Amino acid sequence: MRNFFRQLVIPVLESMGFIIRVAEDGEQAKDILATFTPGFLLTDIEIPNPNGHELTKWVKEQPRLHQTIIVALMGKQEFDIHAVGHEMFSGV
Repeated sequence: MRNFFRQLVIPVLESMGFIIRVAEDGEQAKDILATFTPGFLLTDIEIPNPNGHELTKWVKEQPRLHQTIIVALMGKQEFDIHAVGHEMFSGV
């Protein structure tokens, strides 16, 4: 999934004028989000430390990031997408 983001998604978004910040894991994402308020957050559910699911929950708890749209991608099909989506985005 990481190569997918780096090789395909990031160049497309940059060509559309989006400002991109890249994190290797959830902690680095939190560090970036401490000073950067994105219009939307694109995350991989499988990132480490914490995973994308925990990062999404953390973002939802931050008042400053309340308006940030979250797009979470999964590389595996082992998850029940409806259950994960409901848990991650209920109450948004």
